[in-house]
Amino acid sequence: MPISHNAGPLLKEAIGAVLSSVPDGECLADGISERQAARIELHVARKLFGRPFRGSRELEAFLDGGDHSERSRRRCVLSEATLPLYGIGEDSFFLNEHFAEGVTLPHFTTIRDWDEAEHLAQEAAWEDEGDRPDGRKPYEGRLLWSWGRWLDKGRLVYGNLSVALPYVETKLDGYAGELASERFPTEFVEGPLHGEKSGDFFRWDMVETPRDLAALRGASERVATEIIESWKDELKARIGASGAWLSRSRKEDESEINEDLVFSSLETMGMARFRTWLKDLDAIPDGTAILEGMLDGFKARLKPEMEKVFEAVAAAQETLEGEDRLSARAVAEIAMEGLFPKPDQSLIPASP
Repeated sequence: MPISHNAGPLLKEAIGAVLSSVPDGECLADGISERQAARIELHVARKLFGRPFRGSRELEAFLDGGDHSERSRRRCVLSEATLPLYGIGEDSFFLNEHFAEGVTLPHFTTIRDWDEAEHLAQEAAWEDEGDRPDGRKPYEGRLLWSWGRWLDKGRLVYGNLSVALPYVETKLDGYAGELASERFPTEFVEGPLHGEKSGDFFRWDMVETPRDLAALRGASERVATEIIESWKDELKARIGASGAWLSRSRKEDESEINEDLVFSSLETMGMARFRTWLKDLDAIPDGTAILEGMLDGFKARLKPEMEKVFEAVAAAQETLEGEDRLSARAVAEIAMEGLFPKPDQSLIPASP
């Protein structure tokens, strides 16, 4: 897809001013230097904002100025104008994520292709470090809030991309955390070392208080994670039985558009091609109601479980002394012994 497909007059003018010739290739930014890309952005920014920026640092200072709304607006305007420099396909899709050295977005066809490549690379790294004694884990989909950008009828969209299983697990973890914070309210205050200069940096030292409630809150979250993990096979089965779908949740204001996309499975991730992004998304059945119903059901199931957790961690803390009483890990370990008792080995028949 040529650069002229989505490029506006300002971007075309900037490209002509900076480059003596346009290199071949699907993504223009891959064929030019970072310095050339920065000069193109500067040219566009000067015309967009009517300011004579002398360099990238001056532009960055301008983009970071003003309140949050103004900063968002400025960055959105510039990103919208320059995205065709970096994106590919009909909608100038760009993935703001990690790529292996020498690998760029055009190497991949679908969001599944990229996600699987990232999984394989990560598993290989963990295996090399000795963290996979039982071998590499199979690929089941690890996409979670990966950040993409694309143009929809000329407007920039910021997208958060996920696949259903880790998305649901993370949402349930977050819900458990909210319940724990309500039951054991705490606040963060500056510690004695906060703001202390250390070399070229200032230390960050925030302390959660009161410490006994902080331990109970943290222990509750640890136990909740174990409960949610124990539901994993059921979650997989429920999601698998729900079919192929895509949940799309979109929020729009004057400055930007944000869209959360949740793919039901590897199958639907494989349907979303970068070069025909919006066309492919529109072709996947809408599963927004399916996802919301699933989350609501598991949250309703988790809430009474959390009441048991709160009782268990409070009782566990009473059995501990000294610093152990203030340790979320120590409290959670005692609580889990009561909530998830191990089978009595003496009752298990010996092998013949």
